[in-house]
Amino acid sequence: MEESKKIGILSSSVFYLIRHFTQIDRTCFDELIHQGFSKKAIEEKLTTAGSKFDVQFASSPREIIEILNHRSPHQVVPQANKRTAYIYRFEESIGWDSILDVNQLPQDDLTKIQEEKRGDQTIRTIERTESPQTNQIVAIVDSETSKVITLFPGCYAPALPSWDQSKIDFDQSRAFWDTHVFIK
Repeated sequence: MEESKKIGILSSSVFYLIRHFTQIDRTCFDELIHQGFSKKAIEEKLTTAGSKFDVQFASSPREIIEILNHRSPHQVVPQANKRTAYIYRFEESIGWDSILDVNQLPQDDLTKIQEEKRGDQTIRTIERTESPQTNQIVAIVDSETSKVITLFPGCYAPALPSWDQSKIDFDQSRAFWDTHVFIK
């Protein structure tokens, strides 16, 4: 297995990454306020549907980076656009994975799938009282700068389909997300 380089995070990425937290520590909150984000914008980001880190494990993106920099990845997946996915495994649960394969859902649940806007993307969601726990973290890193593009608890999943992806990446993303939903 390839050893990962030390990874970092741009201050401008912290706001995007808090979508994978239900709450953040005071230092992270103050950093975002200093960057010009409102309390309301921060609270909305924290309630975004998606995988979430357990606050007992970590309470900010910077804390996750610190933890990952003291571990070796379980798996390294080269991606297009000079990106690399690092998958880390832990002994204990670190949060909740909120992606479900629709083929694993009972037939009655298929009618409960809803569409929701996330930025300029439309995602599919399903309401659940709880998400499955996970012991994995996926960090997508710029291979040239070693800066985190995104990180989340749960299984490896491709980015949402986007027209700026290569045709191969777009087709793979669309195939995955056509058969998966976010737990809300």
